[in-house]
Amino acid sequence: MNQEEMGLLIFRTQGQLSESLTSLVKPGGHVLIDVDVTVRNLIAGIFSQSGRCDYFVSKDGFLPFYGVVASQKGNPLIPAISKKVMQLTSSGIFEYWFEKQIPNSTSCLITPSTVVERVPLSPASLWERIMRLFPGESLHDHNAQLSVKAA
Repeated sequence: MNQEEMGLLIFRTQGQLSESLTSLVKPGGHVLIDVDVTVRNLIAGIFSQSGRCDYFVSKDGFLPFYGVVASQKGNPLIPAISKKVMQLTSSGIFEYWFEKQIPNSTSCLITPSTVVERVPLSPASLWERIMRLFPGESLHDHNAQLSVKAA
């Protein structure tokens, strides 16, 4: 039994990735693993539409993006072209071109140091927060007298 049959892995085509971000990643429980350029392009497009950074890219990666040139076997130009591709890659020109061509491609690159979860405030959750402020105080007597009705 492979990982997809076990429900541990879901393969998607390039055309399904945007929908998968919305339906699988955003609700939680799933992550998207793909080439950096593809993921950043998707996130930039979503940021351009919504104005929010709903997704972030990990600081470390493991799927590098390679620039390649295909040619017939034995072409004498390939070693020289390969050297130039390596020079361009290490110079950062591909990153520069990406940032200039894809709007908002750098908008969501910095992962926040804290994540704020917004939950509705109810009398019960307010009381819980008050209790957290005074963990060492003896408030248990007041609990018996307090009646909180859910809104």
